[in-house]
Amino acid sequence: MGELQTQADIKLSTQPLVRGQYIEGTIKSGENITVDDNKLVILGFVDNKYVEIKTLTGTDGSSRPVGILAHTVDASAGDKSGEVIYIAGDIQEDAIVLDGSLTLDSVLTGAPSGTTIRQELKSNGFNIYKTQRTEREY
Repeated sequence: MGELQTQADIKLSTQPLVRGQYIEGTIKSGENITVDDNKLVILGFVDNKYVEIKTLTGTDGSSRPVGILAHTVDASAGDKSGEVIYIAGDIQEDAIVLDGSLTLDSVLTGAPSGTTIRQELKSNGFNIYKTQRTEREY
């Protein structure tokens, strides 16, 4: 597991992911995930591979947020291994891109009653901020 930045490295960040812990993971074959500049995509986990969350009705892990992707990955022709997947960190709320009508306050299927995407991310170690943070605010 790696550390993108330490708290001492941060002065004032306009980046969507201020600091975070990451692993190298595999994006599942068939996924073509486009991540625009300064945006983040939430990932689910199916068959030991990561997928973009597109719906909250899946019962296979594809609708449970477990990681975040901060760069574009085209795995349409086959699995892409060695991709940086953030598994915890400080992120800016307005940088998160969700598919269709999903929001951070959408309720997850198969999770404890009333659990939202936001709550699941927080329980997995993500701190979600509405504005950019400075070193003193941590």
